[in-house]
Amino acid sequence: MAEPQPTLGGTTQEHGTTRVSMSVQQDYVTVVGASHSTLMEDIRGQMGNKLRFINQGIRQLRKYPEGKPDFSVQRVFLVFVDDYERQLLDELKKVVEGRYGAQYREYDNISQLVDFILSRQRRGREIRQLDFFSHGVVGSIELGYELDKRDSYRLRDAQARRLVPEAFAYDGKIFSYACRTGLGIDAHLEVAESEDPQYERSLAQILATAAGTEVCAYPRRSNYDQTY
Repeated sequence: MAEPQPTLGGTTQEHGTTRVSMSVQQDYVTVVGASHSTLMEDIRGQMGNKLRFINQGIRQLRKYPEGKPDFSVQRVFLVFVDDYERQLLDELKKVVEGRYGAQYREYDNISQLVDFILSRQRRGREIRQLDFFSHGVVGSIELGYELDKRDSYRLRDAQARRLVPEAFAYDGKIFSYACRTGLGIDAHLEVAESEDPQYERSLAQILATAAGTEVCAYPRRSNYDQTY
């Protein structure tokens, strides 16, 4: 994302125009976290809840602009694979690629996601929209919450600060549907009315500062129940 440069062209600074350099190669990217089934869900046989993030990600693909044959516009679906069955992932790939014409990738480490984002500049592409569907706690997007690989799946401030504005479109946006991405105070249950939520210290703000984009995120626990 290049910094907009004023162009005077014989006019005054007050009445000058602004030229914005934009790439024609743009990506719309959905990131889906791994999902575990809780003990209560297992007892109740609610196995569909394990697909909560996959289902949200597929629905998000439908909202993106359709991909172009010349890849000037591209849909991308990135899934963190821990604890998903191989057969399920194979069927997911068919849906993502066959029905929605999106690029499909499987990740097993948070560094793979960061590398993908940083590679946009090298490939002459920009991310127009980036959506996260996963669990979250204060200070991190938990792409492997309560799973064996949770430490290597976690997106925290260290990974967020590696992002660069050049990987994103000038009007690009990041959306996190994970819990508490927008909260800066370490409050596990609730923030009292007298407490400062410290939004400026949140992971959302760190992402926005590093990427130079608008970030939309929840400062509270997000709930997917009514979206099925």
